[in-house]
Amino acid sequence: VDVGGELERDGYAVVRGFASEQKCDELVKAGREIVRREQSNLRANVGVFRTADKGEGASRDDYFLSSSYATRVFFEEAALDSETGGLRRELVHDVDAQFAHVNKIGHALHELDESFGEFTRNQSVVDVLKAAGLDQAMVVQSMLLCKPASVGAAVPIHRDSTFLRTEPKSSVIALWWALHPAKKANGCLWVAPGSHKNVPDSKRRRFVRVRGSARDRTEMRAFVDGQSEVPDENDERTLESYVPVECEAGDLVILHGDVLHFSAPNTSTQARCAYSIHAVDAALKFSDDNWVQRGELDGGTPPFEVF
Repeated sequence: VDVGGELERDGYAVVRGFASEQKCDELVKAGREIVRREQSNLRANVGVFRTADKGEGASRDDYFLSSSYATRVFFEEAALDSETGGLRRELVHDVDAQFAHVNKIGHALHELDESFGEFTRNQSVVDVLKAAGLDQAMVVQSMLLCKPASVGAAVPIHRDSTFLRTEPKSSVIALWWALHPAKKANGCLWVAPGSHKNVPDSKRRRFVRVRGSARDRTEMRAFVDGQSEVPDENDERTLESYVPVECEAGDLVILHGDVLHFSAPNTSTQARCAYSIHAVDAALKFSDDNWVQRGELDGGTPPFEVF
């Protein structure tokens, strides 16, 4: 696969059979083990990851903003008791049932979990990052992304560069491994080929961290003539411009940071998980207003790892 050529032409590339089924099963098992280890933390903090704008969601609380150097568990809304806001009673002491309602686990799995770390630091992964144009790849987040059977939520149309900016130019690359078969029925990726080219500033939304005297928060912005304003999502390309990227377990999808993509809800009886990392060019400045930070901007956590 000509990773560099396909990224330049289409904004994405697919490497079939990158990881073995055994390795995929190992990473899913590692994710379930993280849920088990996090039980005491989950009793005090229940995070829900909302990919759509529904007001003051978990993306704005300390549980999310302090997850840069952590293995935090975020659930689907279906996991919550509508009255108490905590986990539904039948999930409280059942790790397997909790895992069946996980939306994602993040955002430093490659640093804090042995299985994910070994997989991410493999030379074959480094070679893919180099082929994608990152000679010095700085991995800024790693996540187990889940689409639970029947309740897995959609991920709206977005560009990864919205969330992770480098200056003076965008450099983010995403690697996304299917750990289960990912088909249209259970929420595979959909990509708009070529949508990474010549992206106007008016389309460049930013999800930023806003510093506050009492607590930080996040905010979605768009830059139009130098001004920050709420973007009109209806201007995005229609779904007719998108193609499904169906995968078998072990397939790798590489995404340019500016390519538009989304995933539909999982309405099937087959859950699917994926492992994803986002990397940027370490030679460029990592924007101070990105939501994910390290070092002094994140309470003294270790610096991002450079491969």
